[in-house]
Amino acid sequence: MGKIGQSRFRARPLLMAAVFYTALTAPFAMAADYPSGPIRIVIALPPGGSADTIGRYFAEHLNQRFKQTVIVENRPGADALIGPTYVARSKPDGLTLLFTTPSLPTFRALFKNPAIDPEKDLVAIGQVVASPYFIAVPANSPVKTLPELLAQVRANPGKFNVASFAAGNRLTVESFKRGFGLDMVTVAYKGEAPMSAALQAGEVNLGIATAVTIVAPAKEGKLRVLAVTGKNRATTLPEAPTVAETGVTGFEPGLVWFGLLAPVATPKDIVKTLSDEIFAFSRRPELPAKLEPFGFVPAATSTADFTALVAREARNAIESAKAAGIEPQ
Repeated sequence: MGKIGQSRFRARPLLMAAVFYTALTAPFAMAADYPSGPIRIVIALPPGGSADTIGRYFAEHLNQRFKQTVIVENRPGADALIGPTYVARSKPDGLTLLFTTPSLPTFRALFKNPAIDPEKDLVAIGQVVASPYFIAVPANSPVKTLPELLAQVRANPGKFNVASFAAGNRLTVESFKRGFGLDMVTVAYKGEAPMSAALQAGEVNLGIATAVTIVAPAKEGKLRVLAVTGKNRATTLPEAPTVAETGVTGFEPGLVWFGLLAPVATPKDIVKTLSDEIFAFSRRPELPAKLEPFGFVPAATSTADFTALVAREARNAIESAKAAGIEPQ
């Protein structure tokens, strides 16, 4: 073999080693380069609400950590479909993210042909914050506890009613009814404020909603909170017991959550980087006080746990819609 052939022979292992090294280190180089430009966080709701405000807190955190511009963009409309659809169709480079609510897993239950399937077109990065649902009755209701409510409703099928507003809350209510085996009439209202007013006036027997809707009238003595969902009592109304503390078993209603997602093909190292930032955000010492007015607490979860949560709530939404006779539109 000539010198040139020997040189080529010796160079081949070096070339293969270089290729192998590049393949191994490319993801880490990509993570080190992230973010390569401004980050856009899309929220499928108008400005001013709890999701918008908390989403902006998270954007500020990323701005401080990455030393990069982070823009919050509100894209409401079409029953919260516009924002997720925009993100799902964006370049999967981690620069366009979705900060969303539990409305996301309800798409297939509510729409015949939604533009996207959240489980297939988006990757769940992590839950960021969470809040309990408050199970409340009018202050003048004879019902004092959750077990008493369940017993009375079961003894009088079809004679009690429960308020709902918007599609997402309707599915929460139907899930509650289905989970506890209750035959109740659902009364729909056009928004949280009319629903809360009707509940305070005693026009309906029961309401299930968030802290923003329930806590203030409860503190004013206009509503009685029978229980809150989740494992812990609400910091905004600590006297209200959890569902488990009331002794009720067999079904555990879920929580209100806000979480972060990205286009489905987003590289795993970028997903991991953003997941780490969710946990870092949850450890910020000033965060609990900033979240308390909205009834939320830091509640970071892993990517795997959040993926499972979205899938579980999507199945539950479909089952609850079918049980209630809600046809996808």
